[in-house]
This record gives sequence, structure tokens and C-alpha cells, in this order.
Amino acid sequence: MKGLMKGPVLHILIFLIVNVGFLMESRLSAQRNNRESGSVKAVVTDNVLMVIGSGGHGSKELGGQSPYNSIPLEEQVKIMKYVGLGCERGWAEFDTVGVAKKYTQMWDYFYEHGIDNLAILNPIPQVLRCTNATEAYAYGFTLGNEAAGVGKNHHVKYWDCGNEFGGIARNKWPDDYDQRKLEKCIAMQKGLIDGIRAADPNAKCMISDFRNIAYHKAAWDAGLRWDITGIHEYTPYTAEGFNDNSIIDPLNNKFPSNSLQYCNDHFNGLPIWITEFNENGGQGTNDSTHAQFFKKALDRYKSVAETYNLQRIFIYEFYKQPGLVVYEAEAGIVKPDGKLTQAADSIKAWIKRNPPFLPKQNK
Repeated sequence: MKGLMKGPVLHILIFLIVNVGFLMESRLSAQRNNRESGSVKAVVTDNVLMVIGSGGHGSKELGGQSPYNSIPLEEQVKIMKYVGLGCERGWAEFDTVGVAKKYTQMWDYFYEHGIDNLAILNPIPQVLRCTNATEAYAYGFTLGNEAAGVGKNHHVKYWDCGNEFGGIARNKWPDDYDQRKLEKCIAMQKGLIDGIRAADPNAKCMISDFRNIAYHKAAWDAGLRWDITGIHEYTPYTAEGFNDNSIIDPLNNKFPSNSLQYCNDHFNGLPIWITEFNENGGQGTNDSTHAQFFKKALDRYKSVAETYNLQRIFIYEFYKQPGLVVYEAEAGIVKPDGKLTQAADSIKAWIKRNPPFLPKQNK
């Protein structure tokens, strides 16, 4: 045996030991780098609670609103991962058949970096142009079917089928509706949902509207059914007549739960996603107060997440948009130059302390 380990054989054995060790270390190093850079595929699951995400409006590659249309998607995703955001809404928002293919690379990129996609189908011009509910349903079905046919191959499982359609159908806040417009809106959303489900039976559909639930109730009573209830939560403001007792006010420790409770009781216990959420417009609010708002609100939502099956919360929005109306200009948590606000720092710290979790019955 002593003679077998001499000469070329020994050299080969040493070469193999050194190089196998090098390859193993390289693989482990790559895995560490991937974890550190956030290059981890999104885990699309229906049960996890309190995943925090953001709404946005495009990128340099795709166009969209300013400043999104001047900032590369790669740069946006780096900031999202740094803050700890796990889902996106609205980077793809469209109303026309054939447009979905424009977003395939973006959807793939978000997924590859651990961010779930929620795409918005929002045919507001079309629902207004349609002459009746039958026409609205047909358009919605075609749009939903084509979009989901593309999206299912590019990591899109969740679809928001109409954003604040209640605002289209409403004559006066909160629940005075134009019956003809209401029927067209509900028909359009039913068409979207039916079309999506026909193309992708595994897809999950929602409608998103204000937290007073008036439109959700009207749509549900008319026979519309969805998989997830999307609601928009903002603090009180009076300029447009939206000041009522259903609106959150975390800084004054006011958290009416009537909307969450109503959704839980009347919509078959469906999961709830808060698809828009923020202090309303930063009107007269400084960055420090904005940061306090998010901490207090997220603490409250976590405390009731299991009770109401609260799965996702999307901060509206990601970037500040200077030059637009006060709300759009000030709501963002990231400045156009990429610098984080105190609000973003507060959200990052909160997510680090409070990662998403499974409800007790699923553990």
C-alpha cells in the first residue's frame, strides 16, 4: 500500500482534493452572495400573512409616470430588496388587449429577485365607452383571458381586476350610484375574472376599492365573486368628502375595524389584501411623523392579521412624484434620487423585526 501513493497517483489525488474543495467553497460563496443580494426567487404562497409591498408606476425600460420612467428597474428592485418589500402592485397596469407581453421580462425579473407580482387590469376608458353590461363583460373577458394566458408563463398568479371602479359608478360618496354605470362596472369585472380563470385556473383574482366597502357590497350582492378582497386604507381627509368613521388614523390611535370585520363576515372569509395604504397625502406632515404613522399602523395590522386573514399590504407608493397633486407628490417613501425617507427606514426596521408568518393553523 505504501508504494501506491507515490508518483503521478499522489499528484492526481492532491489535485482532486484541492479542486473539489475549491468548487465546493465557490458554490457556497455564490449561495451566500445570492442571499445577500436578494437574488432569491419569489415564493408564491396563498397563506403567508403580513407580506409588505409597494405600488408603483413603471420603469425606464417600460415607460410610465415620472420619476419611474427615468429609473432602471434594476435600481428600483435593489432599493425594494434593501427595504425588505416582498410584493409589487401596479408596475404593470393596462387596459388593452395585446399589451401583457410588454411586461414579461419585468415580471420575470421581479420573481427572480424574490418579489411577487400583482398585475392590475384597469379598463376604465373602456367601461365608460361600452354601451351596456353585455358589451362590458365581453371586453373584460377578452382582456382578462389574453393577459392571464401570457402572465401564467411569467410568474403572475395574482390579478387586480379594476382599480376603484366604485369611483366610476358613484354619483355621491359613499354609496349613491348611477345604476347604469354600476351594472357596466360589475359586468366588466366579471368578464375580467371569468377570462382570467378560463386561461389560468390557478390564478387568484381580486377587486380593489375604498375601505367603506360600499362598492364591494354592491358588486357582491349583484353576484360578482372574487378570490381575495382588496381594500384601500388612508387616513382622514375632507377635501373630497371622504371624512368618515371608517378611515384609519393611527397617529391618533384610531383603528376602526368595521371594514375588515365586514369583509370577514360577508365575503365568505376570503383573504384580505390592503392594496393601497398610506397617510393621506402627507398634507402638512413631516417625514418623522410619516415614519411614526407606518410603525403604528403596521403594528396594528399585525395584531389583527390572523383574525382577518390579512396577507398583503401595499404601501402607496414607492417614489415621490414631484409636480403632481399633493398626494402623488408626497406619498412616496423613496425620493427620485434614490435616497430613502425616514418613512422607508421605519418600514425597513419594522419588516426586519416582523417577517411574514403563517397563521397558527398552517404551522
